[in-house]
Amino acid sequence: MNLTKLIIIGVYQGTLSGIEQDKYYPSTETIMAIYTNFRADIHWILFNALKNDEVNLLSIYRNLKQQDQKEIIDYIDFKLKKS
Repeated sequence: MNLTKLIIIGVYQGTLSGIEQDKYYPSTETIMAIYTNFRADIHWILFNALKNDEVNLLSIYRNLKQQDQKEIIDYIDFKLKKS
Protein backbone atom coordinates (compact mmCIF):
# COMPACT_ATOMS: atom_id res chain seq x y z
CA MET A 1 0.00 0.00 0.00
CA ASN A 2 1.45 3.37 -0.91
CA LEU A 3 2.06 6.25 1.50
CA THR A 4 -1.01 8.24 0.38
CA LYS A 5 -3.30 5.30 1.13
CA LEU A 6 -1.63 4.78 4.51
CA ILE A 7 -2.18 8.44 5.37
CA ILE A 8 -5.86 8.19 4.38
CA ILE A 9 -6.48 5.31 6.76
CA GLY A 10 -4.12 6.64 9.44
CA VAL A 11 -1.80 3.63 9.70
CA TYR A 12 1.99 3.59 9.86
CA GLN A 13 3.87 1.36 7.41
CA GLY A 14 5.26 -0.76 10.27
CA THR A 15 1.80 -1.30 11.69
CA LEU A 16 0.45 -2.30 8.31
CA SER A 17 3.31 -4.76 7.82
CA GLY A 18 2.56 -6.25 11.21
CA ILE A 19 -1.11 -6.64 10.31
CA GLU A 20 -0.19 -8.27 6.98
CA GLN A 21 2.14 -10.71 8.76
CA ASP A 22 -0.49 -11.56 11.42
CA LYS A 23 1.62 -9.99 14.17
CA TYR A 24 -1.10 -7.44 15.01
CA TYR A 25 -4.83 -7.20 14.61
CA PRO A 26 -6.17 -4.00 13.04
CA SER A 27 -8.24 -1.74 15.25
CA THR A 28 -11.92 -1.24 14.55
CA GLU A 29 -11.07 2.26 13.36
CA THR A 30 -8.52 0.90 10.87
CA ILE A 31 -10.97 -1.70 9.57
CA MET A 32 -13.66 0.93 9.09
CA ALA A 33 -11.19 3.32 7.40
CA ILE A 34 -10.17 0.60 4.92
CA TYR A 35 -13.81 -0.27 4.30
CA THR A 36 -14.90 3.36 3.89
CA ASN A 37 -12.00 4.62 1.77
CA PHE A 38 -11.35 1.62 -0.46
CA ARG A 39 -14.76 -0.09 -0.65
CA ALA A 40 -13.19 -3.31 0.57
CA ASP A 41 -15.48 -6.14 1.53
CA ILE A 42 -15.87 -6.35 5.33
CA HIS A 43 -15.88 -10.15 5.27
CA TRP A 44 -12.55 -10.13 3.43
CA ILE A 45 -11.08 -7.56 5.81
CA LEU A 46 -12.12 -9.53 8.87
CA PHE A 47 -11.48 -13.06 7.67
CA ASN A 48 -9.24 -12.71 4.60
CA ALA A 49 -11.43 -15.43 3.16
CA LEU A 50 -11.15 -14.60 -0.54
CA LYS A 51 -8.52 -16.17 -2.76
CA ASN A 52 -6.96 -14.23 -5.64
CA ASP A 53 -9.19 -15.81 -8.29
CA GLU A 54 -12.26 -15.03 -6.17
CA VAL A 55 -11.20 -11.40 -5.85
CA ASN A 56 -10.69 -11.23 -9.63
CA LEU A 57 -14.08 -12.82 -10.28
CA LEU A 58 -15.79 -10.41 -7.88
CA SER A 59 -14.09 -7.44 -9.52
CA ILE A 60 -15.24 -8.54 -12.97
CA TYR A 61 -18.76 -9.21 -11.68
CA ARG A 62 -19.01 -5.73 -10.13
CA ASN A 63 -18.14 -4.17 -13.49
CA LEU A 64 -21.02 -5.90 -15.27
CA LYS A 65 -24.38 -4.26 -15.93
CA GLN A 66 -27.13 -5.26 -13.51
CA GLN A 67 -28.87 -7.47 -16.10
CA ASP A 68 -25.60 -9.28 -16.84
CA GLN A 69 -25.05 -9.81 -13.10
CA LYS A 70 -28.51 -11.37 -12.85
CA GLU A 71 -27.69 -13.71 -15.74
CA ILE A 72 -24.50 -14.79 -13.98
CA ILE A 73 -26.41 -15.50 -10.76
CA ASP A 74 -29.03 -17.46 -12.70
CA TYR A 75 -26.29 -19.49 -14.38
CA ILE A 76 -24.62 -20.25 -11.05
CA ASP A 77 -27.96 -21.34 -9.60
CA PHE A 78 -28.46 -23.61 -12.63
CA LYS A 79 -25.00 -25.16 -12.19
CA LEU A 80 -25.57 -25.72 -8.47
CA LYS A 81 -28.90 -27.45 -9.06
CA LYS A 82 -27.26 -29.64 -11.69
CA SER A 83 -24.58 -30.85 -9.25
